[in-house]
Amino acid sequence: MPTDGANGMSIISIPAPAWERGLEPTEIGWHAIVHVLGCAGVARFILAPNYYTALLTAVLFLLGHLSIRTGAHSLYTHRAYEAALVWHLYKIGCFFLTMQGPMSDWVRLHVRHHKFTDQPQDPYSPAHGFLWSHMLWRCFKLPEFNNAREAIWLVRGATPQEKCVVRLIAWQQRWSCSGGLLAAIALPTALASLWGDAWGGLLVTGFFRLLCQYHLTWQINSLGHTVGTRPHSPDSSRNAPWWLSPFTGLLSVGEATRHNRHHRFPRDPRIGNRAHDNDAGKWELYGAWVFSRGLRFVGLPPLVWNLHLYGDDGTLRLLH
Repeated sequence: MPTDGANGMSIISIPAPAWERGLEPTEIGWHAIVHVLGCAGVARFILAPNYYTALLTAVLFLLGHLSIRTGAHSLYTHRAYEAALVWHLYKIGCFFLTMQGPMSDWVRLHVRHHKFTDQPQDPYSPAHGFLWSHMLWRCFKLPEFNNAREAIWLVRGATPQEKCVVRLIAWQQRWSCSGGLLAAIALPTALASLWGDAWGGLLVTGFFRLLCQYHLTWQINSLGHTVGTRPHSPDSSRNAPWWLSPFTGLLSVGEATRHNRHHRFPRDPRIGNRAHDNDAGKWELYGAWVFSRGLRFVGLPPLVWNLHLYGDDGTLRLLH
């Protein structure tokens, strides 16, 4: 087995449970298609650049990544804030743009990642090497979810709104593949055809955007657990170094900015809590909270509330 030579840590070491579950041919085939056509998207944009298509790509990338950052991650995995039903619709709907499967599986895997960080039960543990934590784990069948508490929203439903959210998540799970193909591939192709660039919509906004989205999501599990400092939590999670943070923080809309701090305070919806941190998710929630204050002022229900803000010393402040 290859090692890095310095400390004997394996570069690739497939965990035994993954071998037992077996490879996932559908995932392997899909990601092969995304990588090939994503590279074709780069060639397409170089040979026939279209700035309307570029703008569409940026907008859909941002909407998709924010659906992970402040939706699947902060709202559904960590319950870092509360939200109105229209906000849930917005986050679950935009999650189709990411083609990352059922949101319920995303949440369950991430709950397990935080519960068992660096342990064998961690689905994308860096203990099995950089490549495993980055993307090889996607090539194997997902683990069984026997602990009901890993389901988060799926075991709630105490209020009428929560029951509705449970149904929405179940609906997204049922249509995650076909709905994802419509939103992530067919929609940008159709929109770009309005200005005569259907191929650009397919290859650039569709597949190249997904290629970037996948690797920027995965690098949080790989780079975010191997490169940087650990001032807050002793596990392998890292705060990105100053020279990497502008890239990883900006393009991951904040997810990789201060990942070690996030492992210390997972219920804080701000990954980068400092004013200068690149964290678009933080600013989206701040904006939604300010807008909610205006809605309350005119007697309407808010969009988001009860944001759990933790100081570096552990003090909690709620934005009601």
